[in-house]
Amino acid sequence: MGGVGRLYGVCMTPKIKTIELSRAIKRKLEKNSMSQRQAAFECGVSSSTLSRIISAKGLPDFENIAKVCDWLNMPYANFLEATEDCVVFYEDQDKLEIIVALINGDENLAPEDRRKLIDIFIAAYDGFARVQNAATKV
Repeated sequence: MGGVGRLYGVCMTPKIKTIELSRAIKRKLEKNSMSQRQAAFECGVSSSTLSRIISAKGLPDFENIAKVCDWLNMPYANFLEATEDCVVFYEDQDKLEIIVALINGDENLAPEDRRKLIDIFIAAYDGFARVQNAATKV
């Protein structure tokens, strides 16, 4: 189980905490005595995009939100609503754990089908990992 490093989130249908994101941006603008235009330039987004994020009107694409989160030096996952189909994880966490959690959270599958898919995935993963490990030893 992980717990160190940057925190990430993956959602099938992500919901952003727009108010919290807006507040974080406003705090940084105030702290650094910075204009929205300056901040937009530093983020790599347009001034109008940053303005929409700050006013919490509409939802810009996730690439722009990620750029703003990088500028804030805050993980994207901090601004994800906790929904049933979200998985939040640390960068050093076992990737197999993350994939299993994502499959378990998929409501399009019946519980018994999730278990079967997880078993198949783990068997395939283990097989490929053994092949890769054997190839690197040669």
